[in-house]
Amino acid sequence: MSKKLSYSEIVSFRSKVSEKFPKPIRKPRMWKDYPTTGPVLNFGSGKKDGAHNLELLHYYQEVFCCDSDPNSGADFSSIEEVDSKFSLIIAEHVLEHVETNYFVHELSKRFYDLLLDDGKLIITVPNMYCYGVFFSDFDHKNICGHLDMACIMCARNLQISDYFLWSKIKYMNLQNNFSDTEKFIESFIEKHYGLQTDRYVTLVFQKNG
Repeated sequence: MSKKLSYSEIVSFRSKVSEKFPKPIRKPRMWKDYPTTGPVLNFGSGKKDGAHNLELLHYYQEVFCCDSDPNSGADFSSIEEVDSKFSLIIAEHVLEHVETNYFVHELSKRFYDLLLDDGKLIITVPNMYCYGVFFSDFDHKNICGHLDMACIMCARNLQISDYFLWSKIKYMNLQNNFSDTEKFIESFIEKHYGLQTDRYVTLVFQKNG
């Protein structure tokens, strides 16, 4: 598939994604749900000895880090340096910080190329429909919403296998214990104003051959 994606290629997947996941569910993101014994690439990893990487090492045998910060101690300073394939690529809280054109035309293709034939890609981004979460950080550059990201990766010949909303545990516990009145208000605001209380969106993709 060519590096450049056309607008028509991307939007052709909108109805397919929407039909498969008409209303994303709310559930916690749990690494145990994505088991693999193969190598894992943590893209935008932060510090190699940071909490996120240490958490991943509880679930995966071999985790490689990729981060542009020269003080991160990452295995790779850019994804262009990576020269091997992975059974799982994780891009969590990073894609909102890259330029839209770079994600659409280059990074999405690179993700596909670096996955093994049965590999998975997990993307987590701020929920644009949760008021203030995306726009509270001046360094957020990628204006693709999560539905657009799903269509872009499907246009790269990946299949979307999961799509859900979540927050950190303390927020999810609060949401799960909403009163009937609070649940009605939440539903009303989402239905009429398009706003959601969940802070993050996770998309899971599968490569098939």
